[in-house]
Amino acid sequence: MGVNAQMKFQEKVEVTTKRVACDGGVLGHPKVYLEMGNMSEVTCPYCSCRYVFVEPDSVSKEI
Repeated sequence: MGVNAQMKFQEKVEVTTKRVACDGGVLGHPKVYLEMGNMSEVTCPYCSCRYVFVEPDSVSKEI
């Protein structure tokens, strides 16, 4: 079974802060802290996971 079949890659993660930490999930990589600054998104240089800033009020609530 290939690496892609073993993990579900989430290419876009909605976050409510402009500073996020990424550790690569299942396969892992060194934990990095990513800052968005004036931008509304940032991409992890290790795993290419994209973090997108959303206003806290616009996050859908799960019940």
